[in-house]
Amino acid sequence: MTVTILPVQSEEQIRAVRELFQEYAASQEDKPSFSEFEKELAGLPGAYAPPDGRLLMAVENDENVGCVALRLLGNGLCEMKRLYVRPAHRNKGIGRQLVQAIIEAARTIGYEKLRLDERFFKTRLFRFFHFQATNPTWQEPIPDEARWMFDDYFVYELVLRR
Repeated sequence: MTVTILPVQSEEQIRAVRELFQEYAASQEDKPSFSEFEKELAGLPGAYAPPDGRLLMAVENDENVGCVALRLLGNGLCEMKRLYVRPAHRNKGIGRQLVQAIIEAARTIGYEKLRLDERFFKTRLFRFFHFQATNPTWQEPIPDEARWMFDDYFVYELVLRR
């Protein structure tokens, strides 16, 4: 069973990733902000489009089984988002292949650091790639009344260029 990691380019691929993103959101304990997430879905590839971003999909035996995205944060920093593998396809190394592909894409673009935020750190997967804990910085301001929701989020960073 061969897994292929593809850049998402066609409307058909965008529809497939939209479906994977919806599954991703449904699987999260803390659902993404509905209005912002709906805008993201409607505007795909949006911030994940080249030249600054990437949107990748994993395909196994003609089935779309996973995805990952990359977007610009600024000042040589980018962010990995939406890493998702369908449950029936987990524990096959597909997540690792997606992370490897997005790291390579970030290096090719010329980013210096790759960041991710995660509620439940996928310890083995991200440690394999040598991500290190770092201080959180959020793109959007977090209202004081919602700050408690982010208390147990982790932010990790990978240095891409030395």
